[in-house]
Amino acid sequence: MATAKAVSYRSQEKHTSQTSQSFKTSTSTTKRKFKSSDEDFASITPPKLITADVSSSHISSQKQSSSSESSDTVRKKTSRAWKKEVGKTTLFGNDLQKLEEGLSRATNYMLMTTDRKALHQIAEERAQEAKDFIELCSARPASFDIPLRPHTVWERMAVKLACVVQGSPLPDAKWYKDGIQIRPSITPGKYRIQNKYGLHSLEIARCDLDDSGEYSITVSNAYGEATSYANVLVNSYEGTYAGADEEKFPTAMLETEADFAKVFLPSFPQELESYFLSCTFSSPLPKYQQNVQWFRNGMPLKESKWLQMEQTQQSAFLIFPSVHKEDEGLYTIRIPTLTGYKEHSAYVFVRDAEVSTAGVPGSPLDVKCHDVNKDYLFLSWSPPSTDGETNIIGYYVERCEAGTNQWLMCNDRPVKECKFPVGHLTPGHAYQFRVRAVNQRGMSHPSKVTKPVTMVDPKEADRTMVIPLDDMKTITVTKDELEAEVTVPLPPTNVHAAEKKDSYVVLCWDEPVPRGREPLTYLIEKSLHGSKSWQLANMDIPVHSPRFVVSDLAEGKQYSFRVRAENKHGISEPSLPSEPISLGKISAPLPPPKKVVAYRDTKTSAVVRWDKLKDADDCLGYYVYCCECGTNDWKTVNNKPVTSDR
Repeated sequence: MATAKAVSYRSQEKHTSQTSQSFKTSTSTTKRKFKSSDEDFASITPPKLITADVSSSHISSQKQSSSSESSDTVRKKTSRAWKKEVGKTTLFGNDLQKLEEGLSRATNYMLMTTDRKALHQIAEERAQEAKDFIELCSARPASFDIPLRPHTVWERMAVKLACVVQGSPLPDAKWYKDGIQIRPSITPGKYRIQNKYGLHSLEIARCDLDDSGEYSITVSNAYGEATSYANVLVNSYEGTYAGADEEKFPTAMLETEADFAKVFLPSFPQELESYFLSCTFSSPLPKYQQNVQWFRNGMPLKESKWLQMEQTQQSAFLIFPSVHKEDEGLYTIRIPTLTGYKEHSAYVFVRDAEVSTAGVPGSPLDVKCHDVNKDYLFLSWSPPSTDGETNIIGYYVERCEAGTNQWLMCNDRPVKECKFPVGHLTPGHAYQFRVRAVNQRGMSHPSKVTKPVTMVDPKEADRTMVIPLDDMKTITVTKDELEAEVTVPLPPTNVHAAEKKDSYVVLCWDEPVPRGREPLTYLIEKSLHGSKSWQLANMDIPVHSPRFVVSDLAEGKQYSFRVRAENKHGISEPSLPSEPISLGKISAPLPPPKKVVAYRDTKTSAVVRWDKLKDADDCLGYYVYCCECGTNDWKTVNNKPVTSDR
């Protein structure tokens, strides 16, 4: 019996050894064949089964030796062996290759996605730049192709105002009546506003007499603004034609209303030459159309020495005996009609006059007189549009008495600023002035001569009283007659500098109080600051006004001034000295405007815009220059300074 059990035990050990050897062989074969994950999982299964068989043999032997262990304990041990074998499995072979290929594909996909996003962003930026460039090239300010036209209607009829607007980007439109914006929501059913592809219209339903008035539309975009006007006249059936006389109106209706037959076009006359604008009408002007008006830049013109107006039954003329740069601008002729007016406009550019010496500057313009007093005044002007071949050194001021042609120089050295005080003038006389610009090449043509200016005391009216009496009579009493008897005058007071420039100082003071009845003259004394030596500043020059220009001062030094009053009885004591005064600093040139942008308006014109200079009170305007691309030959566009930013 014992022998049989020993044989059985040896056979079981032999079977277990063979099974273990088979498991090792199958595992090595699996590694060499690079099986898939499923095959690897299947290859893991036989060892577990074998382990289970081994465990079963072990359990049988344990049952023979000890029957105390239960079947649950065997299951737990088998489960632990299973988990241990699963934890020992690793990836290799085909699984590793597939993992690397998947990682490579994912990396390539991510790189391609990133590149596509970057390329898409670059493409969008370039497309936006191209779009902005196209919009900038096609940008145009708001304007009217067809403006509003006046209408005359009967009561309880509808009227429709229409106009054609262009501009890029598309402009916004607002309608107004007598300057008040029209809001259809306030009066429902009365107004109807439409915009169909640039055709703007305003329809007024069932008109009444209150609807008569001036209607306007204002269109604007980022590049400009424009306004068109039209009158609407609502007639009553009772015979009142909007203020027109009932008897005269039908007669006027029978006359043929004149229109423009031949008009003037944009022109380019040369400075100092004679020139005229003419306009021919389609028929003789009726009486109600004979009030022809001329405008320059929207301002009505009047006849003068420099401007003449002539008119016949079928034509009108505007004559310039001598054209100057001040005459440059937009000219408009207007004729009245039964329903409003008709007008035509064109721009006149004034070219520089021919010069004897090449490279000299152009002539100054807009010479004006300010602060006129008994014996002095201030002149101001605008610089010329062209400096010539070199920079402008300064300006010379000339004067002559009205009615003569004897021009005298007012300053010994060039004035660098466009402003100059002219003194030593005779009270009661009339003067005219002109200005020349000078550079290293020579002197320019003189500017346009000012109108005659009479030297009077501006405070004279304040010293005169008019007392009304009965029977429409008056008595005029001057302040001088009310002054107390004064022999030797009192000294003036409040001596100070009203203006300081790099070449002169303007002194001001107050008259002595009481002033006395006798006329006063003044003596001005100067002294270096800190010195007690006084010398006369107005040598042999009588000063009749409480203001004097001192020009012979040294740069970098300070001066004190005092003033004495003089009449026929004697000379007063000197006033208190002024505070130390020195010449002003040389004004720095203005910086150039920024953000200059030009865009095409029509086939032959362009619009230029720029940013105005900030904190530049001395800026009188802007000059625009142009040149062909690839060249440096800059030419003046406007000979008259532009005060706007376009």
